[in-house]
This record gives sequence, C-alpha cells and structure tokens, in this order.
Amino acid sequence: MLELIERGAGYTVLPPSTIVGRYARIKAAPIRGLSVTWTLGLNRDRANWPAVRVLEAMIREQADALIRKRAWKAIRR
Repeated sequence: MLELIERGAGYTVLPPSTIVGRYARIKAAPIRGLSVTWTLGLNRDRANWPAVRVLEAMIREQADALIRKRAWKAIRR
C-alpha cells in the first residue's frame, strides 16, 4: 500500500511508525481528535502455551518500555 501512496495513487490513514524512513516521499498530517485502541489478541486454543505466554510478556514489556521512553508521543495509558 505504501508504494501506491509514494506514487501519488491515493491516501491512507496510518500510524506515524509506518512511514519511518519514508518522510522524503510521503507527506503526513495529523488527524486531530482521532484515537486508537490497541489490543493484543491471542488464540484461545494456544493462549496457555508457554511460548505464547512468553511472547505476550515480551510484547507487553516492549510496549511499556516505549511508553516510558515517550517513543510513542501520543500514547496514553
């Protein structure tokens, strides 16, 4: 999709992290008042597998670390 946007073939709504490294080729503008809720979904049949639990913990820890560092500027908890 980003390749089409870079060619001027349309518009899209994406998080800022999606266009990192493409700022020279894509113009971005914030949408005021827009909010997004993030959800980590797990397959019920596999949610208790040790590897899935470890990966879930890693994802949550990484998200918490990015929030603490203010790497996601608009994030609120």
